[in-house]
Amino acid sequence: MSLLDRTLDPLPRRAKLEGRSTHSAFGWFSSETVRSARRYDDVSWARLCCPAVVAILLLGWAEAMAGSDIQAILRIAGFAGLAMSAWGLLSRLIGQLRRKD
Repeated sequence: MSLLDRTLDPLPRRAKLEGRSTHSAFGWFSSETVRSARRYDDVSWARLCCPAVVAILLLGWAEAMAGSDIQAILRIAGFAGLAMSAWGLLSRLIGQLRRKD
């Protein structure tokens, strides 16, 4: 397959269109795919929980290193990791609670 054939192929879609218009969607993704991506529906809970678990372990390690110079760095890294992983976890939880309406 030449580069020209790959260029002219239609881009793959991540969600089924089911007769819906894609004019209001972002780029060439369908509206259903955009909503799914905003709610992290296609990402597993284990993948979303791993950074949070690592951040909690860093915070625990910081408490174990009481009185050390590295304790402040570990606390900052732990709280930053929790803040960054909270977005994905909360988005997935909200999407599941709303039952993808």
